[in-house]
Amino acid sequence: MGLFGNMTVNFCPLCGDKIGALGGQPLADGAVCAMCVQKFRAKSQADMSQLTIEQVNDIIEDTFENEITGKLCPVCGKPMDSSARPIADAIICSDCERMERIAYFITEEGDELDDLTLANVCEDYNLSEQRKKEALEKAPSDAISVGHIDESFADGKKAVILVAVAKGEFSEKDEVVLIHEDTAVTATIKMIHLARGESYEGYRDKFVSDTLAESDYGWIVFKDVSPEYTLGDYLYKR
Repeated sequence: MGLFGNMTVNFCPLCGDKIGALGGQPLADGAVCAMCVQKFRAKSQADMSQLTIEQVNDIIEDTFENEITGKLCPVCGKPMDSSARPIADAIICSDCERMERIAYFITEEGDELDDLTLANVCEDYNLSEQRKKEALEKAPSDAISVGHIDESFADGKKAVILVAVAKGEFSEKDEVVLIHEDTAVTATIKMIHLARGESYEGYRDKFVSDTLAESDYGWIVFKDVSPEYTLGDYLYKR
């Protein structure tokens, strides 16, 4: 058993989510997760440590969606809705949440997002945007779709490549050009799985092929392609 195998997992009494490694926000009679703290802060700046679980629930109930809808994400600037996700010290849009889940392989079952700060997310977003910009600069001017590659790995005889789309879209059966260093390989997409906060293994056996559009992250599956791609590589479609 690992070093932390006997640690007690605590759950938020309001929403049922796991409380992050920092222990959550203490209340007079318990503690709540970062998501519920942000919901509370959308309505009140009261000292939560002096309030009970019931009092906090009364304040945040039915207020989060109304307070957050239409506000701009502090990371990417997009308008947020009820799918916005609180982190340790801010609220981010669902697109930025998905970016972080993919970057750190965070699933819905393990919500380490509670402990991420706004500075963490902004740094990751700026880095991703820079990589997209570099891919666009390298790709041919007549490319209608471009994406930067984060990594790749083998799945049996298939290669799975994690892609962030910078321009256009990619679909099943598209013929694309993969660039690794100075080598160009033309290949046909076999399958695409849009990343939604689940590991690739969670999608592998599902008979669904998604489309990746601009700003999406996902796994593109190829046959007869070597899984040698990494940061700095890119792909495009004419």
